[in-house]
Amino acid sequence: MELFLESFFVVGKALLRIFFLGLAGFFLSRFDWISEEGFDDVSKIVIYFTLPALIFSNFLGSSQLGGIRAWWVYPLGMASLIGFGVILGLVVSYFLEWPERRQFGALLGFPNTGYLPLALAAALVGQVDQARAFQLIFLFTLGMVPNLWSTGIALISGKMVNAWQFVKNTFSSPPFIAILISIGMVILGWEGYVPDLAIDTASYAGDITVPLIMIVLGGMLARVDGEARSYPLAISMLVLIKLVIYPLVALGGIFFFRPPELLAFVLLVEAATPPATNLVVVGSHYGTDVDLLNQGLVYSYLASMITIPVFVSLLRLIYS
Repeated sequence: MELFLESFFVVGKALLRIFFLGLAGFFLSRFDWISEEGFDDVSKIVIYFTLPALIFSNFLGSSQLGGIRAWWVYPLGMASLIGFGVILGLVVSYFLEWPERRQFGALLGFPNTGYLPLALAAALVGQVDQARAFQLIFLFTLGMVPNLWSTGIALISGKMVNAWQFVKNTFSSPPFIAILISIGMVILGWEGYVPDLAIDTASYAGDITVPLIMIVLGGMLARVDGEARSYPLAISMLVLIKLVIYPLVALGGIFFFRPPELLAFVLLVEAATPPATNLVVVGSHYGTDVDLLNQGLVYSYLASMITIPVFVSLLRLIYS
């Protein structure tokens, strides 16, 4: 117990740094010191520039993709987890009306595969292993993006996405394109043709990604309307399944199979993160009532401030 508490406080202290950045974004938005349009502009800087730069520098730099065995398993695994979560969400939310059941399925099925895991890796993984942790996170994201812009939209809006819309939505994501290009260059052996100066510049630009991500994430959560109809049972089930049962299952698998510690950390983080914030963006874009989505995000992120340190501390006990 003493070792767990010691680890919990060490992990919690590291996580406080990134949560304080999110809190800063929350208050900057709540008090309108930065407008909604301003946060959208900062988000575009991340999506269109700093995050692709971070992706390129991590895949094309010194830590190569070749060191990750069967890299394609990670996006496929994430796609399978999304499918399982969506089906489970639709089944266990039988007490809700159909539109809310679809939203619950989306909340349970689509985790925050990129933003929060990147911030957690930046805070908790040593500098030597950080590039490889980022690569693994990007590979999981590769399985998330196509599903979000097809199944995610269909669930939230109640409208099927045709092939053209799917291609357009998926390939309009700069990080997704950056991951595909980076993987393609590594597979073809072209990464050696990229000048060191270009990689160093991309790395320099990518270094600001995580702080900006957390500030933008806090700003997005500040926009959530907490005065709408409440869903206490649905939110309780969401927090229990997504933030407790999922990471418990992941931790059990890690304990049994004992993968390398870095991979175990990324697997646990991907299992323990709250829902993707883009779900509300999709719902708002399609004019859907997003009350359940809003509340699911707020309460999940609040609860994750406790659950993530607990499970990361348990992981450290396994490998201690």
